[in-house]
Amino acid sequence: MADLKSFEVADGDSFGDILSVDRIGSGRKLKIGVVSGGFFEYWPMYPHLRETIVSDTQIVLNRLSGKYDVVYSGLVESIDSADEAGRRLRDAQIDLLLLTERTYVPDVYIHQMLSHLPSVPLLIFVSQFRDVFDFKDDYEGVLRNSGLMSLVQLVAGFRKMDIYPHFEVVVGSIHDDQAYVSSTPSSRSSPSTSSCVP
Repeated sequence: MADLKSFEVADGDSFGDILSVDRIGSGRKLKIGVVSGGFFEYWPMYPHLRETIVSDTQIVLNRLSGKYDVVYSGLVESIDSADEAGRRLRDAQIDLLLLTERTYVPDVYIHQMLSHLPSVPLLIFVSQFRDVFDFKDDYEGVLRNSGLMSLVQLVAGFRKMDIYPHFEVVVGSIHDDQAYVSSTPSSRSSPSTSSCVP
């Protein structure tokens, strides 16, 4: 410790006044909190829809869990479940929040959840269960993909309210390999600069 010097005068990568290189990378997997949303009002109208979107969410979770430490909040389908999700993810000390809404979700749910995670980088995965939108789909199928609409609304609200100025958006099917392609976290300048799901 006696030979420790300031970064301004020292050579090498160990200094007294900034974090050393060996402390920057933790060696652990990136911890991603995943929030999947649905709307409780749809469940009585379409009894199998909830089960279907939970299954769709599992596809996303499976794709991410091999490479990352994934913390799933549980399905956000009411204001109470949104609040619980935010608290659970806050307590888990996630590095990045991935928001993927399966059906339309009222913005207030997401704002309640985000109130517990004010400084966590946000990645929004705008996705559907098919690679190509089916214009002949029935209304239940349309609702299954209606998260697209609420995420557009959410992002517009962020802009209008001047909150969450730094987030990234990825668009693709839950089955689309390209949507999950990523550089390693250490090669990004920050988690919020990703161009695809991590």
